[in-house]
Amino acid sequence: MISSRLFRKLFFSFFLATIASFAIGAAIVGSNQRGMHGPSGIADHALFEATRQILRSDGLDAVLPLLRQQSARTGVLALYDRRGHWIAGNRELTDDTSTVLVRSGDQVYRLVGTAHRPFQFFLGVPFLAGAVVSLLFSLAIAWRLARPLTRLSEGFRSLGEGKLGTRLYLASRGPPDEIHRLAADFDKMAEQLQRLADTHQRFFHDISHELRSPLARLEVVVGLLRQSPESLGSMLPRITHEIGRLDCLIEELLTLARLRSGVMGAPAERLDVVDLLGAIVEDAHFEAQSIGCAVRLLADSPYVMKVHGELLYRAFENVIRNAVRHAPAGSVVTVHSRTDANGLEIAVVDQGPGVPADTIEMIFEPFRRIEEIEQSSRGFGLGLAIAKHAVEAHEGTIRASVGDHVPGLTVTINLPRLPSAACAFE
Repeated sequence: MISSRLFRKLFFSFFLATIASFAIGAAIVGSNQRGMHGPSGIADHALFEATRQILRSDGLDAVLPLLRQQSARTGVLALYDRRGHWIAGNRELTDDTSTVLVRSGDQVYRLVGTAHRPFQFFLGVPFLAGAVVSLLFSLAIAWRLARPLTRLSEGFRSLGEGKLGTRLYLASRGPPDEIHRLAADFDKMAEQLQRLADTHQRFFHDISHELRSPLARLEVVVGLLRQSPESLGSMLPRITHEIGRLDCLIEELLTLARLRSGVMGAPAERLDVVDLLGAIVEDAHFEAQSIGCAVRLLADSPYVMKVHGELLYRAFENVIRNAVRHAPAGSVVTVHSRTDANGLEIAVVDQGPGVPADTIEMIFEPFRRIEEIEQSSRGFGLGLAIAKHAVEAHEGTIRASVGDHVPGLTVTINLPRLPSAACAFE
């Protein structure tokens, strides 16, 4: 820490500033003290003036007792005749004196007084004590300021080296000042970066898993055809099915990648979102009849806005088909559409098993299926992730919730009213 350039700069800045302030203050005090002792600079100006007045008005005999008394007590005055012969007072006065000629009768005398030296004591012990205090104070301040900044520098260096687990934890070790708030923001940033890195790592792992499964099945089919080429006709449906799954997976991955990067080819256009929703519900209801389910739309009024139709179509379709996929036979998936002053709200309600409340936000992450244990699910776990990015591209929100006493899952989509609902990428 002491070898840090920042610490040295802070230390010398505070130390020199404190010493300079101390010296300037002492100089001001010394100047005021000199002013208090008169223009002549006599240490005891009142005694000097009293002695001069007595000598001038009453003569030498009157002033001699005073000079003998003050010589024994303070020794700051001395009296000489015109020729410099000592008469009374302190005979040892030599340096730092002031002399005044005093006429008494027909005689002229020289009254000598000790001059005041304000810095003699100041330049001694008090100055040294002040310097020591300034040194300790500057060390403490420089240490307190440089230490968290040095920790921040080390943290950024570790983060730049790829150590995403780096945390400073300075916010809980001191007062909530700007430096500690900066450290708290650093910890939040590092945590977010680590979360993103973990998400990407899991994303690539899931991609490889999803790609490996149909490829492995195709490899098995190829092995069987090598053993019995005559079974090609019976194997073609399986090959077509696996190739179709691969094509769908790649298409959904490309769609998700475009949504994440904010790049879309088709421009936005004005259309009735409720009408678009009705077309999707009609198709979903036709398909749901095969498993004994129904899909119904409850809409109050049209809602026209400027949107990417294909994006919203994919979003609505993924949410509704996901509800149908998990709905039990004989149940109804209800799609509510309601407009208000804030915009359009769409709620898709199913009567399926729902999801645990503590994992409900995870269903919008890529490759997260609503039921991880369901092996018969035909999806890849990308539908709700695509829906989330598509809705957010229109500055909307999407959330999931479960009832306290009612089974099923409710996915609610909110789209803001024009003109604020400009698409994120036009």
